Amino acid sequence: MQDKPSANAIAIKYAVILGVFSFGYPYLLEYLGKTENVFLINLNLVVMITTFVFALREYRSLNNNVLFYEEGKKIGTLLAFVSSSISKVGDYFYFHYYDRSVIDQLITLSREMIDRNPQLSEEEIEKSYRIIEFFYNTPLLQITNVLILTLFGYLFSMGLSRIMQREPVDPKQNY
Repeated sequence: MQDKPSANAIAIKYAVILGVFSFGYPYLLEYLGKTENVFLINLNLVVMITTFVFALREYRSLNNNVLFYEEGKKIGTLLAFVSSSISKVGDYFYFHYYDRSVIDQLITLSREMIDRNPQLSEEEIEKSYRIIEFFYNTPLLQITNVLILTLFGYLFSMGLSRIMQREPVDPKQNY
C-alpha cells in the first residue's frame, strides 16, 4: 500500500494558483478594458470551481481512488482560506500603496448614500463617516472578505465532496 497523500500540500498547491489568479485576473480585465464583458467576469467563477474539482480529483487519484467526505471538506476549506488570503492581501497592498483611487471612490460613494438618507442627524452622519473611513482604511475589509470567501468555500466543498467522494472497495484495507 502506498502512503496517504498530504491533503494540506494538495490544497495549498491549488490555493496558490487560485489566489494568484483571483488577485491578478480582475486587474488584467481592467487593463484590457473588458470589465463590462459578463462572460469574462464569470470566467473567474469557472476557474474557481475547476480548481476545487482538480484539487479533490488529484487527492482522490493519489489515494487509491478513495476520497472521504471529511477529507474533501478539509481540502476545500483550506483551499478557499489560503487562496482568498493571498488574493485579499494582494488587494490590500494594491489598493493602499499602488492605486488608492478605488478606495477613495468607495468612500465617496458611501458618503453619497449616507447623505441621501434624510432621517439621519448631523451627528449620526459624522459618526457614519468615521466608521466608513475606518472600515476602508484598515485591513478590516479584506479580513471580512477572507472570512466570507472561506465560508462559501466550505459550503461549496461540502457539496463537491459529497459528489466526488468514493469509499474504499475493500473495507479491511487501511486508507
